[in-house]
Amino acid sequence: DKQLISAVGFQQGVATQHFGQLADELVGVRSRLTRYLGDLHGVNDKWNVSAYETIQNLARISVLPTHPATHIRLTEQSAIAIAG
Repeated sequence: DKQLISAVGFQQGVATQHFGQLADELVGVRSRLTRYLGDLHGVNDKWNVSAYETIQNLARISVLPTHPATHIRLTEQSAIAIAG
């Protein structure tokens, strides 16, 4: 019993160090997620649309009974002219 108790016993220094390390990792993850969400929802200056809006529109188009089937690809200049 004493061996089991000492094996799972609380060690103040180790627990505090592990908690601090885990807290630092979580702060880093939160920072990366914040940047990711900012990039995802940030509006592109050239196209005036965010990556999130683009993904939503592609998902909406993909569930339509008939979806675009053209193989035509626009040049950047043509797309800008159409967008206005």
